[in-house]
This record gives sequence, structure tokens and C-alpha cells, in this order.
Amino acid sequence: MKKMIKYIVTALICLSINPVGGTVLAGAADQPAAASSRAPYVLAIGISRYKYMPELKSPLLNAEAFGAFFSGKAQDVAVLTDSRATKRAITAKLYSYQALLTTEDHLIIYYSGHGGYNQVYWQSYDADRTLARGRSEYMYEETLIPYDAGYDKASHVTTSELSMILKKLPATVTVIIDPSYSKNRGYQTIHTFSERSRAKRPYRAFRDLSMYGFTVIVSSDYAETAYDDSFKGLTLGIFTQYFIEGLAGPADTNQDHSIHLTEAFEYGSLRTIQHIGVQHPRIYKGKKPNIQVIKLD
Repeated sequence: MKKMIKYIVTALICLSINPVGGTVLAGAADQPAAASSRAPYVLAIGISRYKYMPELKSPLLNAEAFGAFFSGKAQDVAVLTDSRATKRAITAKLYSYQALLTTEDHLIIYYSGHGGYNQVYWQSYDADRTLARGRSEYMYEETLIPYDAGYDKASHVTTSELSMILKKLPATVTVIIDPSYSKNRGYQTIHTFSERSRAKRPYRAFRDLSMYGFTVIVSSDYAETAYDDSFKGLTLGIFTQYFIEGLAGPADTNQDHSIHLTEAFEYGSLRTIQHIGVQHPRIYKGKKPNIQVIKLD
């Protein structure tokens, strides 16, 4: 009887170490996220002509090209450009996905246009949730600037607003931001703080959306400019041009006849750096950075 019990215990220990199938599990958190084979939903936003802000060159073309690429390849493609990309229209479209998407879906949000930052108040609390020093402090957060936005923070789409909407979606979400630099006018369209500046004040950046499980791709690093390069034959933002190019097939590095998000980013990033050298795209990975984007024919 004692020998039988010993054999049973030994067998259970072996199963817990090496389950049936011969694969040692390292825990759910260490496993790669399962890639969805369903076609994504796509929302492409591009604003070149603003109601109040300076005009830009490539965002309209960027969004149209991004949407056109996914036409017939996505479950749904929505493109909001220029005067159609008001704050109300953008937020209404985002809210509409709450009743449409499921946990099996993938939503890609693409934005090209002006961006900035807002100085807002935040409440500083002690551990017992009472106000520390009895006053508010300043905090900065990045914003997307819709067509009808002015210089007041209420007219922008802030990082906080975006995260509040996206957290209610059951789907996997990818956010791609490729601002455009106007060489003629000299405007940098996404204000980016250096790490030193970030350390001085509490700051919410778009990359912080990855903390909620969303994968965020930004076409340039902090304190860098995102360029277009029309004089070399590119009509789009450099990163957007190469990201789309990679989705068409060249990014399929493992030759499995599909393009996953990290493959498309790595291809677009490498080609961007090779092209201009001073622009370094970044990816901040969420829960499913390896999700399938395109199934190749």
C-alpha cells in the first residue's frame, strides 16, 4: 500500500513538472499571446487641413493609403479625414465599437496629424487617500488634435480620454501614431518630452496606453521628428509608407503566409531608419503584440 501511494505521488509530481504533450509550462504570463486569425477592424484618421491649426502635408494621404490598403482585407474600414475628423466624430466612432467588437476581434486605430500636450491638474494623495499638502499639482499628458480643435485642452483628445474609451472595448487594440512634419512651415506635430522632462513632472504619454494591454506604435522616438520625404519620391510619412509596404508581403520574415504586428513594425522601423537615420520608430507592447494583421493570399 505504501509503495502504491509512493508511485501515485511520484506520478503526480512528474505530471506537474512536465504535462502530457512534453511541454514544460512556464505560467500563463510567460506564454506568447495566441494570434487571432480574424481580419481586423480599422479606423484611420488623418488631418491635413485644420479649422484653426496650421496646415500639414501628408496626414490626409497617410490615412487614405492606410484605409485603402485594408479595403477588402479588414472586417470594416472607417476613414475620417480633415473636416470629418472632429472630436465628436472621432469619439463617437470609438464608442460605437463597444457594441460591435468581441474578445476575438482586433481593432487598429491609425492617427496622423497634429498632436501636442496639455497641462492639467492632478490631485496628489497620501497613502490614506487624503490630499497631500492640501493642494493640486500640474500634470502633462499628450493629445491628439482633431480638425475642430482650438488651443483649449477640452477640444483635444487626451491620453486619459482615449484610455477611458479603449478600456471598455473587449477586443485587442493597436494604436499607431504617425504625425507629419511640415518642412515648409517648420511645425513638429507631436510634442515629445525628453526622459529628463518626464522625470520632472507626472506625465501621461501615448506609450503609457500599453499598461492597459494596448499595443502602441509611434513613428519616432521621444524628441525626434516624424518626417515625410516627398523629394525622394515618397508621398506618405516615411514610417507609414514602409509599414504598409511590409504588410503587402515583405514583412513575412517567417514565411508563414501571414503578417503579424511585430513583423510589420520591425520591417517598417528598419526601412525608416535606413531611409533617414534620424527617426527611430518605437513599439510599446500590450497583451497581444504578435497578433496576425494580414493573411497573405
